[in-house]
Amino acid sequence: MKKFRNTSFAALLLLVTLSFGSCTSDDTSSDEGGGGGGSACSLEKEARDVAAAGEKFSLNPTASNCNAYKKVYQAFVNKANGCTELTQSMKSLLQANQTIQSMDCNDL
Repeated sequence: MKKFRNTSFAALLLLVTLSFGSCTSDDTSSDEGGGGGGSACSLEKEARDVAAAGEKFSLNPTASNCNAYKKVYQAFVNKANGCTELTQSMKSLLQANQTIQSMDCNDL
């Protein structure tokens, strides 16, 4: 069962990582900040952070790396929720947060 869960998670992680290519809206008002306020926002930094944490967790699935991945993903979602212009793939990533946050990191 644990192997199945790890395989399922790896597939989800791959989907999330591949989706980041199209999840950035243009923002001429700031470099990396954005952050809602009724405008489009840049999520490039957050997307890179999530991809890096996800890769680290997939290569070394420890409770610590799992918790770090969930924390970074939640920060990404929090910022994305303030954006007004989201692509369809971005919306899918936001919906995937529930699955990510439900992972039991203590079961590793």
